[in-house]
Amino acid sequence: MAKTVDYYFSLSSPWTYLGSLEFARLCEDTSTTVNFRPSHLKTVFAATGGLPVPERAPERQAYRLVELERWGAYRQMDINLHPAHWPFDDTLAVGAMLAAEKAGADLHALTHSIMRAAWAEDRDMTNPEHLATVLSGLGLDSKALLAVAADQSATRKVIDANTETAIAAGVFGAPSYLYENELFWGQDRLEFLGRALAR
Repeated sequence: MAKTVDYYFSLSSPWTYLGSLEFARLCEDTSTTVNFRPSHLKTVFAATGGLPVPERAPERQAYRLVELERWGAYRQMDINLHPAHWPFDDTLAVGAMLAAEKAGADLHALTHSIMRAAWAEDRDMTNPEHLATVLSGLGLDSKALLAVAADQSATRKVIDANTETAIAAGVFGAPSYLYENELFWGQDRLEFLGRALAR
């Protein structure tokens, strides 16, 4: 039976980045199709009682950094805990991703590369030149993709629609994985998602 996961995420989320490779592996191992649903985290937080990082208590902010470092080491993934270009508006990057999706690109590889550029290589993913380097590095036509992505109003409509769907589905943070109406929140729940996919 075909398996499909609705994947609600933000390219500016370090947790989405840290789970990206393991999620891709799980999907490959279980022949799972993914609906990539980039969403607006601030809107999700506002609707579900969450707080953006800068508004959280100092203790929570400090422990978040501890956990990011732990999970980076556990996943064997480089991560900069204090990136120069964060938080960032991922609209341009999402626009390029959506254009690449229509061209048949590997979205697991693309989204991971964009997030790695932001979280491990300290590159500015709002800068078209930096984003073009990532796209070209994957063998994609960066000029064509960025030309489509330049229409950010169209991209925002997609993000807004995904965000509404996410909230309706009970999503309250990123990354979130929805499989057969069962929600798995956080990259640290990927083992449980894997068990569900293996059933």
